[in-house]
Amino acid sequence: MHNLSTAKNIKAASLLIITALIAYVSSVLAWNNPNTNPPNDNVDPPINVSGDPQKKSGDLNIGGGLDYWITKDGDSFALKNDAGADKFIVGQDGNIIVNGQIKITGGTPGLNKLLVSDAAGLASWKTAADAGITGSLPAGMLGQTLRHDGFSWIANSVIFNNGTDVGIGTNAPAAKLDINGQIMIRGGLPGAGKVLTSNAVGLASWETPASGTASGSCPAGAVVTGIDVSGKIICTPLSSLCTPTTCSNLGYNCGSWPDGCGNTLDCGTCPTGQTCASGTCATSCTPKTCAQQGFTCGSQNDTCGGSLNCGTCPTGQTCVSGTCKDEDCKGNNLGGKRIFVTSAGYTGHQVRTNADADAICQDHASTAGLTGTYKALVYLDEDLPETVLPLGYAFYNGQYTGSYCNWREVAGSRALMWSLPLKNPILYDEYGNIAVLQSVWTNFISGGSGTYTVLDICGWASQAFGLAWPCLPGATGSNVTSNYKVYPCVTAYYGDPTKTDVNWSGIFYHTTAGLCTDVNCAWNEMSSMTETCQNFQRALYCVQQ
Repeated sequence: MHNLSTAKNIKAASLLIITALIAYVSSVLAWNNPNTNPPNDNVDPPINVSGDPQKKSGDLNIGGGLDYWITKDGDSFALKNDAGADKFIVGQDGNIIVNGQIKITGGTPGLNKLLVSDAAGLASWKTAADAGITGSLPAGMLGQTLRHDGFSWIANSVIFNNGTDVGIGTNAPAAKLDINGQIMIRGGLPGAGKVLTSNAVGLASWETPASGTASGSCPAGAVVTGIDVSGKIICTPLSSLCTPTTCSNLGYNCGSWPDGCGNTLDCGTCPTGQTCASGTCATSCTPKTCAQQGFTCGSQNDTCGGSLNCGTCPTGQTCVSGTCKDEDCKGNNLGGKRIFVTSAGYTGHQVRTNADADAICQDHASTAGLTGTYKALVYLDEDLPETVLPLGYAFYNGQYTGSYCNWREVAGSRALMWSLPLKNPILYDEYGNIAVLQSVWTNFISGGSGTYTVLDICGWASQAFGLAWPCLPGATGSNVTSNYKVYPCVTAYYGDPTKTDVNWSGIFYHTTAGLCTDVNCAWNEMSSMTETCQNFQRALYCVQQ
């Protein structure tokens, strides 16, 4: 009996130990949420440092104040606001949906600009003119329609629409469709001797008469409505088929017009000083000639509802809004001289003399197919800039739009090249494309009032230093035999082809070294700074002679 009691006690104790061990292990293995923030708001490895993808079910809240949630919307990634509305979605197909306005601050934004992409799809903000959008809709008369001749919109009255009826070849339609001229219907199997016959729903086709060729004619006041089995036409009085229109229905208050049923309407006459134009009394109109409107080509409006033939353009030009324009930028430029920016840049070492610079301009012109002689508009201590600008001419810069060359006047004369601002910048190269470089060697600066100033040295010790144009070395200070105290310097002028103010020709480049107390120091500093300036890549302005 004693042994049995002892065994029971041992069994109970063992069970108690096992229960306590299980409870301890459970407490060790159980997850307890942390009750304090990690140091520096971060968690040390190995928590959350794996390179494996991580997954969270549900939204992820980011930020303070108004919350934003990163979430999964179907198969798409989405940002939601605190109200749960999708504001930004990126789909698996790469498409982006924005629920709200988009503000693009890059690409030179500005009022009323257009977002235009380049060949690689990079967008930037452009004015309508820089985007190649020019011109406006032409002036028109009541009821006229527009047509496009491949280059611009032209108003004419071949198709006339008064808002109720449409006329072809007439500006006084008396029915829904009124055609003044012959009609050719190519559909419905046309053929010699066939007649136009409708089916039960009004669809017409060309049919051979049941017996020979249709014969006969209808008396006045009747029209052909069919053909009988013998091939004779069937006539029906207009009075039973047609309801004539009225002057009121047409909106006319003058003139004689068809009533649509074979008769004529008398809509009255106009008072003294007025004429009847398209059925409406209006102040008398005097047609304008091509010359009065500045037109030199194409079919144009005479401003009174009529049309003008203003001529054709020579080979290599096309008619754009009544003016002959070059199909590329190789043709004439409105009787003036062409000025362009080279499509490539050159170091100061390559344009040391006017002969070097002129040869570069001539090479660019010849390569682009431009005829004539071209010289560089630059000052290199030889020819003054004004001698490169021929007297008695305006100067033009051409932009190739993809269909023709849009010539832009830069200045109306040699003197006006120095009077600011220029009418347009010298922005386009010999091909009519926007210049690649926006920095041009000039070494002169426009004075803004018909004068200019050429580059001078920044101190003594200039060209004796060596051929340094277009970067001039010099020095300021005192040259005492026993004690050199000089500040070596280098100067140059260069232009910005996007500008019409003084910066089109004269942005001042100036650099000065520290104080030198011996001639070797001054020589070395000037050499180094001059070499740096000479190595800049800048384009040239080139002028047709």
